[in-house]
Amino acid sequence: MTDYEHWMDAFDRAWHHPEMVDSIECPTCVTRALTLVYTVRSVGDREGMSAFWCHRCLRGLPPRIGELPKGFSGTLFEAAPIPNYNLIVPDSSSVSEPDGE
Repeated sequence: MTDYEHWMDAFDRAWHHPEMVDSIECPTCVTRALTLVYTVRSVGDREGMSAFWCHRCLRGLPPRIGELPKGFSGTLFEAAPIPNYNLIVPDSSSVSEPDGE
């Protein structure tokens, strides 16, 4: 499996069990430091932009639009605590560095 596939597997587990995201190991550094945030435009929205990253190694998946997990509350975009993390991209196991680094 590629790095991206490992990350997608972790995202799938986090999406289906968001209450357990802190027990899922980071596919890159193997710590339990993953974060899943959905940003929304308005309170109560059921669709938003996901951000999924490890706050230890600062690697994660590219943001994507989708349905929020059942029982999961979105965070207003302006208040979202999303760092500038390195993206694990789907076409290889390479990491895409953020602009300016």
